Amino acid sequence: MKRSLSTPDRRVIMVMILFLLGCSLVGLIGVLGWKTLKNKRSVMVLLTPKPHFFGELYVIHVDGSQLTRLTNNLASDFSPIWSPDGEWLAFVSEDNFAAGQIYLVAADGSQKIDLTQNRKLNEESPVWSPDGQRIAFVSDRDGNPEIYVMNADGSQQTRLTHNSATDWRPLWSPDGQHLVFASTRDGNFEIYVMAADGSHQTNLTHSPRWDDRPAWSPDGRRIAFRSSPDGSSHSDIYVVNADGSQLTNLTPHPADDGGEGPPVWSPDGQYLAFVSDRQGRNDIYLLNVETGQERRLDIPSVSGIFYPQWSPDGQWLVFNADPKEAD
Repeated sequence: MKRSLSTPDRRVIMVMILFLLGCSLVGLIGVLGWKTLKNKRSVMVLLTPKPHFFGELYVIHVDGSQLTRLTNNLASDFSPIWSPDGEWLAFVSEDNFAAGQIYLVAADGSQKIDLTQNRKLNEESPVWSPDGQRIAFVSDRDGNPEIYVMNADGSQQTRLTHNSATDWRPLWSPDGQHLVFASTRDGNFEIYVMAADGSHQTNLTHSPRWDDRPAWSPDGRRIAFRSSPDGSSHSDIYVVNADGSQLTNLTPHPADDGGEGPPVWSPDGQYLAFVSDRQGRNDIYLLNVETGQERRLDIPSVSGIFYPQWSPDGQWLVFNADPKEAD
């Protein structure tokens, strides 16, 4: 004899269905939000959740050993970057399903601190100044993504860029006197440099290509960045002198190099770490800038890797990944 569902049973099933649909929608919004949208008149980046829902932070030795999980919560943690003294990591977290906020966590995973404390607006792309006293970041608090700077304790948050375009992915020069960043103010993403106080903003690339995610070399002479024809899935890692001269493609490969996080220089300037899908999954590659030799880090327990960053001593890489794939 078949048992008919009672009204409470139906309510439970309905709640479960709505919950699953909601999770799917949030995941979809995350994927769409990180896509960069382009039309004939404008380019815009939406600062919304990252593609991998519930991503966590991990650290691994550069030889591929000692994979360690640093964060553990029911939200997305991403864009990690080490403080110059190696004691702290700044990163973005959508903890408690709020908008992205900038946090600090001790290098051992303890003492999580919310720096921006603005649950209604998105803050992302934190980067430490070379002296460890300030953090530059991106926020849409004034209506569109702009670059801000604050003290390392979260105080004195100050806006540096002022325009209707998207300004994002800032990074300090080694001497702390300048910031390099990407902007759409000329119609497509270009690499710009400005003084640390926001003055003297200058376009370096002047290219019809899609150039973003810049990274200053430790000696201050060169800037690496991701470039693609139109912001599509295929991109390569380029390098240019800090004055905009001698543009060079370092990874002329048909795969997507640098699509899931910016290229990052090792502290000695010898290597660039980047993410590529040339093996059919996201892997971290180490590129010797002078010889062109590449090495893939073999991390079979992990896929869905994003945003690798070097430790100050050059011995470790921190990144974010899906804990369901990494544990």
